Amino acid sequence: MPHLSPMNWLLAISSFWVIISIIMSSNWWSQTNSFSCPKLTAKNISSMSWKWL
Repeated sequence: MPHLSPMNWLLAISSFWVIISIIMSSNWWSQTNSFSCPKLTAKNISSMSWKWL
């Protein structure tokens, strides 16, 4: 396995959060939230991901 330097970890984490924030602020996310769909609440997302593990 290649050794990941702290700079590589920082780059990976920051790019991950950039992608998350882009998705959160996109039109798709705001349109979905305007319908107040209960399937996309944080509690349901965490419980679904817990079941998938």
